[in-house]
Amino acid sequence: MSRRNRYQFGTLELRKRIKGPAVWIFRYRDRQQPAVTRPAITLGTVEDYRSQTEARRAAEGLRLQINNGLPLREAVTFQGLIDRYIREEIEQGELAHTTKETELNRITAPMHRFEQREKS
Repeated sequence: MSRRNRYQFGTLELRKRIKGPAVWIFRYRDRQQPAVTRPAITLGTVEDYRSQTEARRAAEGLRLQINNGLPLREAVTFQGLIDRYIREEIEQGELAHTTKETELNRITAPMHRFEQREKS
């Protein structure tokens, strides 16, 4: 009897390093090789994501990717969709260099303006 695929949320770990700030690690089960150790993806440092909540938001795009084809069990944030678009279409896609720059500027410029407003 085959088991049904479950929606994966993955886990977050905070790993200390000898040099530099600690990093957030996202782990999940590989559906093709479930017996093998769980893959680990470095999300960023504690300077990038100061809390576990911020790191979890950063992992939403990855969660969408590893659960591709499975029904969603929770709401997806707009930031999660943006992260997935950047990773799959801009960074790994077959776009021209100038198109990639334009798209990234179109996405990141409003974010930077918003962050500047929050700081002041």
